[in-house]
Amino acid sequence: MGKIFKGYYLIKLLLIILCAIKAGYAHSFYENKAQGWFWYKEVKRIEEIEEEQEDYTKTLKEELITQDSITKTLDETEVFSEDGLFRASLLKRIIPDALNKALDNPTYENVENFYFLQKMALDKSQKFEDISRRIPLLDPQYDELRNRPQSPHENLLHKKAAEKKRLAIFKKIAQKAGIFFIYKGSCSKCHLAKRQVNALSQYGFKIIAISADDLLFKDLMVEKNVSDKNIPLMLGITSVPSLVLVAPDSEQKFTVLTSSLLKDSDLYARIIEGGNMLGIASK
Repeated sequence: MGKIFKGYYLIKLLLIILCAIKAGYAHSFYENKAQGWFWYKEVKRIEEIEEEQEDYTKTLKEELITQDSITKTLDETEVFSEDGLFRASLLKRIIPDALNKALDNPTYENVENFYFLQKMALDKSQKFEDISRRIPLLDPQYDELRNRPQSPHENLLHKKAAEKKRLAIFKKIAQKAGIFFIYKGSCSKCHLAKRQVNALSQYGFKIIAISADDLLFKDLMVEKNVSDKNIPLMLGITSVPSLVLVAPDSEQKFTVLTSSLLKDSDLYARIIEGGNMLGIASK
C-alpha cells in the first residue's frame, strides 16, 4: 500500500510541474502577442555590417602601428604597399610576434589580431599567384612546360640531347680522373652495381675494381681488378658498393660518389657534381 501512495504523490508532483511550465509558456507567449506567429527581430543590413568591419580593420591597423616600436616611427608609405595592405617585409616581421603573443596570452583580441595579419599575408600571396599564372602566357621564356617533353617522340629527343651533353662532360672528367669501384664478392648489391660500372667504362673512364673480401668478380670491364682491404680503410669507406672519383692532379685528390646502390640518373649527376668539386669538369 505504501508503494501505491508514493506512486500517487509522484504522479501528482509531475502534473503540478507540467502545469507550471505550461503557464509560464502561455504567459510569455500572450505577453508578446504583438509579435504574432511570424515574429522577427530587426537585423542589421549588410551595408552596416561591412561598414563596421571596415571601421574595425582601420582601427586595428592603427593600433598595430601605434603599439609597435618600429612601425610607429615609419612613414605611411613604408608601412602600406600600393594594394593598401601592409608591406610584405613588415608582415614577415610582425606576424611571428602576433602569433607568439596569441599563444602566450590567447585572448580573443590577440588571436583575432593574428588571424587578421595572416589573412592579409594570404591575400597578398593570392594576388601574387594570380599574376604568376599569367606570366608564362605573356612571355614564353618563363614557361617551364616547354622544358619538359610532352610526347614520346619529344621525350626521345630530350633523352638523346641529355645523353650527348652528359657524354661531353664525362669525357672531360675521364681525361683527368679515374674511378675506384670498391665491392665485396659476397655482397648482393655489389653484383647489381656491376652493370653500372661496365657502363661507365664505355664512357671512357679508367676504372680500378677493389675487392674488400678477397672474392673477385670475373665479368667486370675494368683496367684492374684486385683484392685489397687497406685501400677502402684509407679512403674512409665503410660500406659497399662504393664508387670513388679519383683525380691525382687535383688539390682534393678524390671524392666518394656513393656508398650505396643508386639509380643511373642519380649516379651520373653525382659524377658531374664530383667533377665540379674536384675542379675538373669544366677544364
